[in-house]
Amino acid sequence: MASRLKTFVLIFLVGFIGGIIALVTSQYIIPWLGEALPALADIGPFIIAGLVGGILTVALVFIWAAISGKKDNY
Repeated sequence: MASRLKTFVLIFLVGFIGGIIALVTSQYIIPWLGEALPALADIGPFIIAGLVGGILTVALVFIWAAISGKKDNY
């Protein structure tokens, strides 16, 4: 039970940090991207959302793999 709780807490923390990254991105990076590169202003939010989603997914899989550890089934 304790290891399951640790897993949920770690996933919560990764999601919480991902939400903070998404908020900062939407408030600061996307407007700056629109000013710096006007040609990318329309697709900028999609690019950023894809990057944040990819990073969050890799982080979740990494945490899951680290928690589950290696199990020998011989």
